[in-house]
Amino acid sequence: MVDKTFHELAKENPDKTYKELTEMQESLRPKQEVTVIKKDHVDSSPEMRDAKREITKLKKEICELRQDNRRLAHEVEDKVNRIRKSGLI
Repeated sequence: MVDKTFHELAKENPDKTYKELTEMQESLRPKQEVTVIKKDHVDSSPEMRDAKREITKLKKEICELRQDNRRLAHEVEDKVNRIRKSGLI
């Protein structure tokens, strides 16, 4: 069976709504098989465990960098305020 375009379906069925035409179009398409991968198998693979460890490590590193960035920003702000107070700026 040839896939009909949405326009062709609308011409043949002028009384149908957009949703109904979409459902008709989907039902006319050939069904594709989907392979289901069991979650247990994927999570237990060595690659996934290594990837999860790496992600955890990177998240921790991001948190540390953000803390360092905040600390340095405060330090710079304090120095600028001291310079302003002394009248150099």
